[in-house]
Amino acid sequence: MGEEGWIGGLGWFDLGGMDLQEKIDTKEHPLSHWEKETHALLVLLAQKGLTSTDEHRRAMESLPAYTHMSYYHRWAACIAAVCIERNTFTKNELDEYLGLKLETKLEPSFSPGSLVRIKMEDSRIRWRKPHLRVPGYIFGSSGEIIKHLGNFPNPEQAAFYTDTTTIQPLYLVQLRMNEVWKNYPVYGDSTDLLTVEVYEPWLELQNENSGSDLQDEKVSRDFPEHHVLDHGDHVHDDRKDTEVESVRREECEERKDEYGVVLSRAVLNLLVSKGLVNRAEVQASIEKRDKISGLNLGQRIVVKAWMDPEFKVRLLEDGNKGVAELGLEGSNPNAETKLVVVENTDQEHHVVVCTLCSCYPSAILGLPPAWYKSRSYRARTVREPRKVLFEFGLEISPSVRIVVHDSTADCRYLVLPVRPEGTEGLTQDELEAVITMLKGLST
Repeated sequence: MGEEGWIGGLGWFDLGGMDLQEKIDTKEHPLSHWEKETHALLVLLAQKGLTSTDEHRRAMESLPAYTHMSYYHRWAACIAAVCIERNTFTKNELDEYLGLKLETKLEPSFSPGSLVRIKMEDSRIRWRKPHLRVPGYIFGSSGEIIKHLGNFPNPEQAAFYTDTTTIQPLYLVQLRMNEVWKNYPVYGDSTDLLTVEVYEPWLELQNENSGSDLQDEKVSRDFPEHHVLDHGDHVHDDRKDTEVESVRREECEERKDEYGVVLSRAVLNLLVSKGLVNRAEVQASIEKRDKISGLNLGQRIVVKAWMDPEFKVRLLEDGNKGVAELGLEGSNPNAETKLVVVENTDQEHHVVVCTLCSCYPSAILGLPPAWYKSRSYRARTVREPRKVLFEFGLEISPSVRIVVHDSTADCRYLVLPVRPEGTEGLTQDELEAVITMLKGLST
């Protein structure tokens, strides 16, 4: 496919070979609690037979705002999509938790002469591409109600066969061209007008707080500003207050993701309310992965291979059986995977990447680091591996061949680094201490 294969082919998530000039951020970025919860939830659902890796990957391909979502926001959206498809919970149930549920409305809220504003669309809260009847160029624009055209089935619901469709008022809205287009006076008269038919859920009264800055008004389309959901046996707090408190507790400022937090916790709360998962097992899953990340299992495997040539032969032949000799599980917890172990030599250096997602041997190395999941690493590693390695402080001699392994879900890779010179007399503990394990790269 050449350089154009990553766009318009499989989609925006297919990053391999994209000519990005972004330098890789090699710093560690600790995950916040909601991100760990989201990861644990996917693993648990897979173990319970309520989702699969293939479904998750396919749902990823269908996201409407892939490039605008954070990594675990995408995961939460995909979990929601698969759960709705499987009828684990319904779209209406999720919408209710998010404060998005619409009721049939036969009495119009606006009358001719009402000054209104078209709400913003922000697909970052969505779990699938929507069918929209409002042209994107008028999002955030202000206008006047000319006529109530009648009540009709909401086409954005009716377009999906399984959805319950509500009846909504439809209006003819008139807008000034010079308010829709900032440079319109260049092309036309300041009195020129535009009319568009708009359904009521997209409209709000024009007031002094509405403004016209399209970048600052993105929440209104998706959540009521103050919405308390009463489910009888439990009450969801005001959305805005809950959201502020959730964000306040995030460990790292740069990791805040308002939309991801809201969607992930709505999905978790729904699944807990249905008895499909419980918070104790979610927390246990989080703690298990945290423990793996701190156990240096990768170092143990490498040192064993350095000290035991026969073990190394068996490990390279079958990674799953090899690590099983050490009491370890080579397959990932949410799917049956093959562990492939490759060896660096004086003539060959191996590099691992997953251009479509973030396939990683988490059963033995824990969660993948932020740089491994980043757009720049995924795009550039299959295109310019030597330059990528140099950014990690590793310059590979032109005489050494680079072998890049693009992991695509069914295999996980572990690289055995070359044993440093002068370490022949060191003990196992001493050898583990000198290993620099970059979790996917090896020096």
